[in-house]
Amino acid sequence: MSKYPNTFLEVYRGNTLIPPVAMDMAPNASLIFQPIYNGVDSNSDIVLTIIVYALLTGLVVFWRRLTPFTKLFATVSMVYLVIGTTLFPWDLMQKSFPLLQSFLQMPRRITLIGTPFMLLAAVLVYREVANTQTSETLHRSIGIAATCLSLISLILCTQKVSQNVHFTIADSTPLAQGLQTADGNVHSRLKYIKQLQPAFHTRKLGQLIDDADRTTPDYVPVTHKVVTDPDVYHAYTRNFSKQKSRFKHQVIRDGIKLTWHAKHAKVQTLPVVAYRRTVLVLNGKRVTSAQIKHHWIGNIGLKQRRGKNVLIIRYQSSFVTKLGTVLAIVAWIGVLIAWPITIRQSRRSAAVEQ
Repeated sequence: MSKYPNTFLEVYRGNTLIPPVAMDMAPNASLIFQPIYNGVDSNSDIVLTIIVYALLTGLVVFWRRLTPFTKLFATVSMVYLVIGTTLFPWDLMQKSFPLLQSFLQMPRRITLIGTPFMLLAAVLVYREVANTQTSETLHRSIGIAATCLSLISLILCTQKVSQNVHFTIADSTPLAQGLQTADGNVHSRLKYIKQLQPAFHTRKLGQLIDDADRTTPDYVPVTHKVVTDPDVYHAYTRNFSKQKSRFKHQVIRDGIKLTWHAKHAKVQTLPVVAYRRTVLVLNGKRVTSAQIKHHWIGNIGLKQRRGKNVLIIRYQSSFVTKLGTVLAIVAWIGVLIAWPITIRQSRRSAAVEQ
C-alpha cells in the first residue's frame, strides 16, 4: 500500500525529472459511478458499478450491524473510489497543483487502487449481515446475486481478452498500435506486434530491450528542468533508442549489465541514466558522481578502457523506502489475520443472538 508512493517520492526527491505530458485531469477521472457500456465486447465496468452501489446500500442500511473493522475497511475503499471520480474537485486541484497534471495525469488510477478493496469490503459487509440473519431466503439471494455478478464479469472479461488477443496476433496490427502508443514513440526494427511475441516467452529478458523501445522520456533524470515537447522526444530517440544497438544488454539480478568493445580509451556516451541513488560499477570498480558526465537529455558519459567494457547498473533504495515496504507487508499480513477473526466474531455474535 505504501510502496508505490515511497518509491515515487524517493526518485522525485533529489532528482530533476522530465515530466510526463500534462493531461487535463477531470476528463480522465473514473466513471465507476456511471460506466459507459458499449455492448457485448465491453469489459466488466457495469459489474463494478453494481457492486459499488450494493456496497453503498449495505453501508447505509446495515451500518449498526457491522464490526468496526468492516466499517473502516469499507469506508477507506469508498474514499479511494470517490477521489478518483469527478466528485472530487480535480479542476481546482490541477489549478492549485499543476504538477499533478503530469505526475498523476489520470485520477482514475486512484480508483483502480481502491477497486480490490471495494470488492473485499462488499463481501465483508454482506457476509456479516447474512451471519446475523437466519432467513434462508436472504442467504440464497446473496449467493444468487454473487454468482450472477461473477458470471457476468467472467463472460464480459473473457470476450474482451479474446478480442485483445485477436488484435495482438493479427498479422496486420502495427507495433505501435499493439503497444498502445503513437508511431513516433516506438523505435524498433520490427513492424508488427506479432513479431514481438517471442520475446515475451523467453528467459532472456534483455531480448525485449533489443527488440523494441518505447521512446518515452518520462521520469528521466536531467541536469535542469525541461518542457516535454517534440524536441525532447527526438533527443531521447537520438541519444537512447538509436544507440542501444551498439551495446549488449543483459537483465541480471537487481540490475542490468551493459557490454561493449572500444578501440580507444576515452569518455564514452552511454544510453544510461543515473539517479541520485543509482549505483554504477564499470569494469569492476564503482563509479563516483565526479566521474559521471551528465548530458541535458539525461544520458551519461563514462571513461571507457580499450577493449571490453562491462557496466553494471543498479538502484539502491533508501532506508525509508525499505521501511515502507516492510510496513506494507506487515499491514497486509494484519489484514489477512484480522479478516478470519472478524468473520469468526460475527458468527459468534449471530449464534448468541439466536
